[in-house]
Amino acid sequence: MVDSDDVLLLRGPGFPAPSDAGPVAATICHPTDPEAFTTHVEDYVQGELPPGTPRPQVLHRTEHAENTFPALPVRTSEDVLLWFTPGEAAPLAPDLARHLKQPPQQLRLAPVHHLTQAGRGGAGGEGAPLPARGARTR
Repeated sequence: MVDSDDVLLLRGPGFPAPSDAGPVAATICHPTDPEAFTTHVEDYVQGELPPGTPRPQVLHRTEHAENTFPALPVRTSEDVLLWFTPGEAAPLAPDLARHLKQPPQQLRLAPVHHLTQAGRGGAGGEGAPLPARGARTR
């Protein structure tokens, strides 16, 4: 892990990107009402999206649990909703943005080439998919 000074503990299904995946966008939102916003986002992404709009693949939300790895400074005072989108992040629909405390943070994530058990490329299998910078999944 290169940067561990901005960590959120998240609950979600993980994001196992395919091995040939290109860039992925992570969108982090700080909603005014986390439960209502989660429902609103789920309804939005399951409905009709404008043509050419990438569909978010996975939704994660803040996990309010004890940090069992104290070496990571987990921020515990925030409620966020985060999703991953293949390619570039699409702009938020106006009706989603008005439910946020601040503008969403969008991160462009580059593919990670996994190391094998021996620490070099080649046989030995791939490691587990890595969470987004600043995100820790359970």
